[in-house]
Amino acid sequence: MPTTTPIKAAPLIPPRPNLGPEPWAEEGNPRGWVAWSVVALVVLAAVAVIVARRRGAKRRKTSKRQMVNISNGSLPTEPRERLVAWSGRARGALVGRFGAAWGARTTEEIAADEALASLLDPGRFEGLVRLLRQADRAKFAGIGDDQGEDWEPWVAAFVAELAAGATSRINGK
Repeated sequence: MPTTTPIKAAPLIPPRPNLGPEPWAEEGNPRGWVAWSVVALVVLAAVAVIVARRRGAKRRKTSKRQMVNISNGSLPTEPRERLVAWSGRARGALVGRFGAAWGARTTEEIAADEALASLLDPGRFEGLVRLLRQADRAKFAGIGDDQGEDWEPWVAAFVAELAAGATSRINGK
């Protein structure tokens, strides 16, 4: 009979315990994110300041151009712009005579002002309201009934009349 060798049982060694995933190695410095955030905020603030200055310069340039057209006597060549300039001269005369509050009044408020209607003769008051309404249509709607009409003599007479009158303060309602 054949001889068999006895099999020896070896002890079982369990595998090394699984400790879970290894933590990521930190790359970079967390202060780097803070520094980049600060740089990004500074760049955004600089862009905002530049945009605001350009917009302000554009507004100042536009209003300065309008004031030059109104004050030095030169009128634009387009009928719509001339109508707006004449309206600005008439409003400027009202402001010069009655105070700065008149610069903020709308055409409807001027048309409804009974004190102004009583100070001006009826024809002059109706002409003023008509001029302001036509200029509003030209400015805001791009249309005007009589954009070809020459308002310059009327506006010159109106400005002279208000400048010659006694200065008073009508502050409105």
